[in-house]
Amino acid sequence: MSGARSASAPCVVIAGRRRPEVGLSTDEPAEDNERGETAFPQSETVRVDPARAGAGLHVVLTQRRSDIVERFVRSFREEHVGALDASRAAVIDDLVFFLADLADALRDSIPPTSERARRHGNRRQMAGFDLGAVLREYSVLRSCILGVAHDHGLSPSADELSFLDRAIDSAMSEAVLAYSEQRDAEVRVEREALEAERARLAKAVASRDDVLAIVSHDLRNPLTSISLGVAQLRRHAGDPERQERMLDSIERSAQRMTTLIEDLLAIAKIDAGQLALNLADASCPALVDDALTVVRPLAEAKSIELASSVPSALLRCDRDRLLQVLGNLLGNALKFTPENGTITLEAELDERVARFTVRDTGPGIPEESLPYVFDRFYQGPGRRRGGAGLGLAIVRAIVEAHGGTISVHSAVDAGTTFEFTVPLAAAARRSTV
Repeated sequence: MSGARSASAPCVVIAGRRRPEVGLSTDEPAEDNERGETAFPQSETVRVDPARAGAGLHVVLTQRRSDIVERFVRSFREEHVGALDASRAAVIDDLVFFLADLADALRDSIPPTSERARRHGNRRQMAGFDLGAVLREYSVLRSCILGVAHDHGLSPSADELSFLDRAIDSAMSEAVLAYSEQRDAEVRVEREALEAERARLAKAVASRDDVLAIVSHDLRNPLTSISLGVAQLRRHAGDPERQERMLDSIERSAQRMTTLIEDLLAIAKIDAGQLALNLADASCPALVDDALTVVRPLAEAKSIELASSVPSALLRCDRDRLLQVLGNLLGNALKFTPENGTITLEAELDERVARFTVRDTGPGIPEESLPYVFDRFYQGPGRRRGGAGLGLAIVRAIVEAHGGTISVHSAVDAGTTFEFTVPLAAAARRSTV
C-alpha cells in the first residue's frame, strides 16, 4: 500500500458534476425496508464504453453502485468503524461521489481525482472520527466492491484489481493527509489559545506582585507618617500650633491610604467585570463646576489659573464616576504644572457625544512613554512616586464603560492634553442633529 501521493501521476478533477443518483439493486424494492434502513432512488442509466463492457469492475462501479453503498453501510455499522448514525448523509455522499470518480477513472484509464478523498478526510476529522477509522473505511470499501462483484458473478481482471488497489491507496493517502492537516490546524489554534492563557496568567502574576509591592510600600509610608504624627502629638501636648500641623499630616496620610485602597478595589472590580454604572442625565456645566470646585484650593495655592469652556448640554453618564475621571485628570495636571501655569478644561458637542479636553502647561510626557500612560502601575521616568500608578488605568476603564474613548497628546516642554468622550443624553443628541 502506498502511503504518499505520486508526483508523476496526473490528477483530474471532475468539475461541474451533479450528485450521482444511487439506488438499491434493481431486483429489490426502492422504499424503506423492514430494518428501517434508508432506501436510495433508482440509479440512472449509465452508458458503458462498449470496448470495456465486459470488464467486471467497471460494471460493478457503474451498474451496482447502490449495492456497494448498501453493503458498505451495513459493514460500517457491524464493524463499528465510526458513528454512522451521526453522519450517515456525509458518509453516503462521500462514498457515492468517490465511486463515481473511480468508475470514470477506470473507464478513462487515469487515476481518480484526489479532491473527493481530501474532502472525505476533512469531514471525518471534523466529525470526530479517529485516524484508524478513516483508514479502515477504505479497507471496508474495497471488500464491499469485490463482494458485490462476486455476488453478481463478475470477475475483475488482474489489471482492474491492480488499478483498484492503487486508487484505494491513493485515496487513503489523500484522506490521511487532509485529516492530518485539519488536525494540525486545530492543534495550532489550541496552542495559540494555550499561549494566550499562559500570557494572561503571567500578567496576573505580575499584577499580583505589583499589588504586593504597593501594599508593602505605598501603604507603609502613610502608616509610618500616622504613627510618627501620633508620637509627636503626645510629645508636644502643650503646643497647639505643632499639634495642628501633626493633625494635618495625619489627615493627609489617612486620605492617601483611603485613595489607594479605593483604587485597588476599583481595579479588582474592573478585572471581575463588575464596574457598575448608575446612568442618568447630568448637566455638563454643573458637572464641570463641581469638578473645578474640588481642585480650586490646590490651584490657588500654586497660583495656577483654571480656565473652562463647556456647552449647556445633558450627558448620559454615571455622575460620580465621571467626577472621578475629571478629578483624576485635573489632579494630575495640578501635580505636574508649575506655579503660575494654566489648566484648561473644555468640552464641545460632536454628534452623539461630548468631547472633553484637559490641557495643562506642565513639562509634558516623553514620546516613548505615551503608549504606557494608561497601563497599571506605570510611573513615567524621572517622576517622583506620588501614587500607585492606577489612576489613569481606572480613568480609561470608566470612560470605556460609558462607551467612550480616551487619548493623550503631549511633548516635552509643551504640556499635556487628555481627551475623552461621553455620550449625550437623548434630548441633547436630538438638538445636535
